[in-house]
Amino acid sequence: MPRAGDRPLQPGPDERRRRLVRRFADTVEPLLAAGRSYPELSVRELITEAGISRSTFYAYFADKTALLDAMTDDVSREVFEAAETWFALDRPTRRADFDRALEPLFASYVEHQELFRAIADAAAQSPAARRNLERIVGRAADQLTQHIAAQQARGHAAPGDPRTTAAWLAWMVERGLHQLVPGADEEEIAALHRSLSDVAWRALYAGTDAAG
Repeated sequence: MPRAGDRPLQPGPDERRRRLVRRFADTVEPLLAAGRSYPELSVRELITEAGISRSTFYAYFADKTALLDAMTDDVSREVFEAAETWFALDRPTRRADFDRALEPLFASYVEHQELFRAIADAAAQSPAARRNLERIVGRAADQLTQHIAAQQARGHAAPGDPRTTAAWLAWMVERGLHQLVPGADEEEIAALHRSLSDVAWRALYAGTDAAG
């Protein structure tokens, strides 16, 4: 039991910043879903909607572009964690197992689709935002490269250059999700999930002993 006079541990600066970023993400996503664009949102509106003081905002972010970069890192981290279900597959022996392994990745993107749309729109306008998106997709490609190389070493993935294959798949997934998910209903989302699973399965595992 805590002793008298003990104070509960307070979150450190990194954790406070992480919580603040998530709070802003939870604030921004409904605004984007209502038809607003991120450039339309002012700092005043953002801090008012989030219930954050102006001084707190500027203590962590230089401007709303820096906030978008921070939200990009936050939601991308969540997607990477979701992708671990796929990358952690030791041997995708059944197509149904692979389909299920992709579910967390797809669900995470769908949940944050409005914010990812804002990220992609910013990348089309700003070289800095473009470099940030390239960094994020590059990180995903690196993780996929490791997975492909490990599966090839076991004979569970098709031959070929793992890095090039991973880069193609990572950018295909990023562009495909950006173009196809927004506005899709539940039935369409399910069809998109199945199609993505089919493309990745055929590219990586079909014809190997993993699919035997």
